[in-house]
Amino acid sequence: MQETITALLVHPGESCFQALELILADQGIPTRLARNCAEASVSLAQPDSPKLVFTGIGFCDGTWADVLRLASEPKVHNHTAVIVVSRLPDHQLYFDVMEGGAIDFIVPPFQPDDVAFVVRSAIWNARHRASRAALDLSGPTQQWPPGAAGGPPSHDA
Repeated sequence: MQETITALLVHPGESCFQALELILADQGIPTRLARNCAEASVSLAQPDSPKLVFTGIGFCDGTWADVLRLASEPKVHNHTAVIVVSRLPDHQLYFDVMEGGAIDFIVPPFQPDDVAFVVRSAIWNARHRASRAALDLSGPTQQWPPGAAGGPPSHDA
């Protein structure tokens, strides 16, 4: 039985998320919407919480960093992968997001193949972290272990 992947889109009504939602739907990934951190917290606390979160940069009650923190709370048991979405390229924001623990940082225009790659990579990474947590391995976690069997998907997959 194949696991259903659901994505949570956290944004206050940004138009770039409409295109992303359509691409995810075309790829068979159902989406939920949260307009702010409070709504994201409720969705992430559900037993069937999303495996993926695409979050905007800022909301009335927080930022992408708050969404990342919410996805990392102990009550969220599924190692949710967070991808930050910006309307415009911003190198400093990219570095901050990646150093903050997000899986990826994307900007429009979104291409279906690129979104599919980001989703596959994020799911692989979340499963890798979950399996490490289940084994209770200590030490730093590598996101892309070089030469690992069953490693991250290639862009061609």
